[in-house]
Amino acid sequence: LRRILPAVPGSIEEFRRATPLTTWEDYAEALSRRREEDLPVKPAAWAMTSGRSGIPKWIPYTDGFIDELAATSLAVVILACARSRGDVRARPGLRVLLNLPSPPYMTGLLMELLGPRFGAVIIPPPDRYRDADFQTKIREGFRIALEDGVDLLSSMTSVLIRMGESFAEGSGKVKLSALLRRPRVLARMAAGWLRAARAGRKVLPRDLWPLKGLACYGLDTGIYREKLVHYWGCEPFESYGSTETGVLAVSSWRKRDLTFMPRAGYLEF
Repeated sequence: LRRILPAVPGSIEEFRRATPLTTWEDYAEALSRRREEDLPVKPAAWAMTSGRSGIPKWIPYTDGFIDELAATSLAVVILACARSRGDVRARPGLRVLLNLPSPPYMTGLLMELLGPRFGAVIIPPPDRYRDADFQTKIREGFRIALEDGVDLLSSMTSVLIRMGESFAEGSGKVKLSALLRRPRVLARMAAGWLRAARAGRKVLPRDLWPLKGLACYGLDTGIYREKLVHYWGCEPFESYGSTETGVLAVSSWRKRDLTFMPRAGYLEF
């Protein structure tokens, strides 16, 4: 903001002398009102936080920030699907089921970036379900996935665990009469039943959707890692980020630990 840094400093030393330490309150009035004239660069988009601290925040995204976010998102897709070093299973046309909040939340912006920049097929289609509530998008996403399949699934860990438990308890069953009207769903369900029967257990989500990758978000992912593998057949891929900074850290193809991405939020380090 020009109010805090009225002139471009000529050196690091000048920057340190001229710029005070700031908090959110120093920016709240301008950003909450989305006053673009107070910013040094006109933002390409505005993202909103979830407001977990009690007050939702508006964050300006520049073109450069979005380019960085898109590149990191593409890395997440590739690494989430990889099984070894140099293994690239993600290709244009990858069917990606995203159970993520819509724009203006960061996750929704990621969804809109992923399709055109990578050639991914986003499920459910963002243009048709932009205004749908979160529960409707989850339900419709899995309905479409039953019909057409899915390669990469990105969702909150808690949602994936609840769905896995519902299958294990038998509530994932559907009526045969309904399946007869949808031949592709019937074929997918039949293949899933056969896989489960061979394993001597009830049908699990992994029987219906043999995934290339499973990208999870939520602090409980590590706690439920074994259950996620059991239900979905994939090692969960983790990443960490925030609306203010973008994606700060991602897993490797090993699906363990996290590697920092300092270009996304270098001031955090």
